[in-house]
Amino acid sequence: MPEGTRAPYIYMVQMDIPAEHEAAFNRVYDTEHVPEILKVPGVRGCARYVLEKTNKAGLARYLALYEVDAAEVIDSPAWVKAAEIGDWAPKIRPSKKGATPSSAASSFTLASSVPLAR
Repeated sequence: MPEGTRAPYIYMVQMDIPAEHEAAFNRVYDTEHVPEILKVPGVRGCARYVLEKTNKAGLARYLALYEVDAAEVIDSPAWVKAAEIGDWAPKIRPSKKGATPSSAASSFTLASSVPLAR
């Protein structure tokens, strides 16, 4: 796809982290996890957000949006390998709130090909 065009898919990840682990979480996410994921073929970018205000209790505080070329990118061997590099897997993943490491985050892959109603 031409440079500057939107990716056809967004992979959305929501998670919470205990307050005592937030500094390490943000350091590892910004300096290790995201840079490694951005090296995966088919990943165009990542934006991270923190929840400031909501009208619904219980929403995860952190959100990451990954722009990807295909829904399958997140299941690729390159993605899986990149997600295990550094302190993410041994130190951060086990400290995510509310669930076991394999299910502590909510994630969705969204296609951008839905036409807008006029």
